Amino acid sequence: MGNGRYEAVVATFIGLLALVVSAYTAWVQRQQVRAQVMPILQYGTSNAPHLEVGVDNKGVGPALIKHVVVTVDGQPMSQWSDVLQKLLGPGKHPFSESDVGHLILAPNETVHMLKPGDDKGEPLKPGPPGSAGALFNEGRHHIAVEICYCSTLGDCWILYGGDRMAERRDEVRRCPSRSERTFTQ
Repeated sequence: MGNGRYEAVVATFIGLLALVVSAYTAWVQRQQVRAQVMPILQYGTSNAPHLEVGVDNKGVGPALIKHVVVTVDGQPMSQWSDVLQKLLGPGKHPFSESDVGHLILAPNETVHMLKPGDDKGEPLKPGPPGSAGALFNEGRHHIAVEICYCSTLGDCWILYGGDRMAERRDEVRRCPSRSERTFTQ
């Protein structure tokens, strides 16, 4: 092998090595930026000081909510009034809600998705056995959510929470399209 060929092989090897190092550096930087804008949604229900269902962003970046499914005992619901009918029985049940279907949830922000009310429209509190408050207080544990959300970089996850199951987040390529299971509020 001549001197020129040897130098060409070494130069090619050094060029390829520089390319690999550059690609690895870019990948590490992307992971660092990804961690700096990662949202982490958390689902929860509460009975103090009043009954409610909500979602928090515990991450460091905004959560772009793209798709929501709400179920009661595994049965998809299309709106909060359906959830209340299922848990409290037939009739008109006052409530206040926040539309989370296409919300941008800032870091450390909480959205109260549902606050059931009493006959006067006041937030419902746990009450004596058989009351609407007692029924919802027990029933809130039967509500489950699937919330698909993305970071500002386009990384997406589905939060599975509620219905007495362990909460989990699965990374997905993209959020599901609207279907008969989609919660419309």
